[in-house]
Amino acid sequence: MRKETSSRLIYYLSLIGFFAIFSTTISKTPVLPLYVSALGGKEIIIGLISAFSPLAGILFSFPVGILSDRIGRKKL
Repeated sequence: MRKETSSRLIYYLSLIGFFAIFSTTISKTPVLPLYVSALGGKEIIIGLISAFSPLAGILFSFPVGILSDRIGRKKL
């Protein structure tokens, strides 16, 4: 493969991965506040959890993916 073709392939795969993670994060957003309110959480707690949940998922998925590649899935 030419360098330009492989760069495009990596770009498109990264873009698809981004939208896959983004869509799963967004799909959890409507359910999470309902779950917290059912547990008796106040409005401020619901807002904080709703704000930090996507951020935490994105920030933790990258390092865990690297660890999984280096250590192995079963050991991790």
